[in-house]
Amino acid sequence: MTEERSAPRPPNEEEPWVKISTSQLTDLMKALDETRALLNDFYQSQVGTPGPRQVVTRRRKSWWGRHCCPSGRKFLYRNITLITVILQFLNLMMLTVMDVLPKHLVQHYKMIIASSATMIALEVLNLFILILATGR
Repeated sequence: MTEERSAPRPPNEEEPWVKISTSQLTDLMKALDETRALLNDFYQSQVGTPGPRQVVTRRRKSWWGRHCCPSGRKFLYRNITLITVILQFLNLMMLTVMDVLPKHLVQHYKMIIASSATMIALEVLNLFILILATGR
């Protein structure tokens, strides 16, 4: 068997890649974008329908991600289950305490209104926290 060895390239042979500066790369990208726009215009004038559009996928940050402290968000994301369990337990305990109160101290309809208001307030708070945690 004979071994085939490639001969060293002569110094005038081109490399398979080109080194360019950042400014040259920016100019090249701008020229390619302008060429794409011209080709799309030409395509539209010939066919009469819009050409294929490039879909730009850009990740947008939510209001919560832009304006609130990152440590608070991380805490909320990591502990959302625990926070929900605590809120539900607090809600249950408050309703139990209201049911255990002596009936002769408060009228029945006032007790129902107070327990309903407490339950609704804690559930709205829980909903708000869940929206903040999942609205990311």
